Amino acid sequence: LDELALLKYDSLYSLYQRDNCISRIFCELFKYTEVSESKPKSEWCVKLQGYISENIKEKFNLDDMAKMMFISKSSLCHRFKDEIGISLIDYILQEKIKTSFYMLSDGLNNRQIAERLSLSDEYYFSKLFKKIVGITPKEYKKIYIKK
Repeated sequence: LDELALLKYDSLYSLYQRDNCISRIFCELFKYTEVSESKPKSEWCVKLQGYISENIKEKFNLDDMAKMMFISKSSLCHRFKDEIGISLIDYILQEKIKTSFYMLSDGLNNRQIAERLSLSDEYYFSKLFKKIVGITPKEYKKIYIKK
């Protein structure tokens, strides 16, 4: 934020610097922001989130997850959304994108990341990344990963 305050908006380049700074701020906020914890999570929700975290590189099957939690797929999805505030699918995709930040930092390309996160292909990964983060993986690398 200090960097943003010090910028003078007297040229096109300084506007570009401001936009980059704002993008970095939003990316950092996204990386470290969790869903609001206004009420304690239930035991089953903590268990499910732990399962997702431990298996983030796998392809998830809602039917299998529901069986693991001993409830129907419909109940699983409704209870998760009621408790966390976003759909189970959106939560899983956000967690995959959070994991991709580290993979991008390690120098993996979009195809490698898509394969490791069990996403359909590198184009889907890039589109999903842009939808969730607001910039493409290439832009993220350019802004945040300094070599």
